[in-house]
Amino acid sequence: LTLVGEVLPIGGVREKVLAARRLRLKRIVLPAGNRRDVEELKRDMKEGLTFVYVETFKDVFREVFGELPPRAGGAAARSGRPAAAKSAGARQPRAAARKTTAATAKGRDQAPPGLHTK
Repeated sequence: LTLVGEVLPIGGVREKVLAARRLRLKRIVLPAGNRRDVEELKRDMKEGLTFVYVETFKDVFREVFGELPPRAGGAAARSGRPAAAKSAGARQPRAAARKTTAATAKGRDQAPPGLHTK
């Protein structure tokens, strides 16, 4: 899977098909680039199996979960980021987070021994 959602070919298709048969799976989702590998398999290895070929992550999602959910409205949905990540105080700087964690470790008001919080 690439960063832009393309599904790339995989290796070991024969072994994956054998494993799927052992687990009694009926449907196998594979990259479209592996269609030739499946065609080269013996007929008895493919018997009783349905092969679904995908090119993008959206195709994978649709095959596994059904249709894509509708996108929610609002600025967070348009940016692709969760609403909590957009709010002003959603994230602390690392140093502040370390101090907070150290100060509250084991319910104490001081850092545990060996942890410097300067």
